[in-house]
Amino acid sequence: HDCAKCLPLAQQQRIARESRLLLDRETLQSENLLHGPVGAVVAEREFGVRDPNVLSAIRCHTTGKVGMLPLDMIVYLADKIEPSRRSYPALEKVRELAQSDLVAAMRYSLESTLAYVRTQKTTPHPTTQRVADWLERLASNRQEPAQPIKE
Repeated sequence: HDCAKCLPLAQQQRIARESRLLLDRETLQSENLLHGPVGAVVAEREFGVRDPNVLSAIRCHTTGKVGMLPLDMIVYLADKIEPSRRSYPALEKVRELAQSDLVAAMRYSLESTLAYVRTQKTTPHPTTQRVADWLERLASNRQEPAQPIKE
């Protein structure tokens, strides 16, 4: 999922432009955000990944997306809780929740991210806020996330 993370921002931007990815300015100016969508392009072109569910999970692992499938959530959370991840206040709780409840783990992770961004006096990425709102509705309606695309 991080196959584009090591690419310089200028190269990520070139790939995004050549691939005609429709991305907002904030994503295009941040290698931390851009490597997700560009990673999906690289995974498909360089590694032959064709499964739309896998490509979706790679694409949205930096900001999330409304309507995330379970695989999207798993990759997003795996990125947030990997063993080499530098510690942050919510890390252990997200790890614990991820063992039993993807939606709860996603909600906790996103709320933690949004709270941190606000303490930095910056604005959260709009997609991240929309995903947090969607997950809140999903949890309050006690619905399960959508199911994967069957090939």
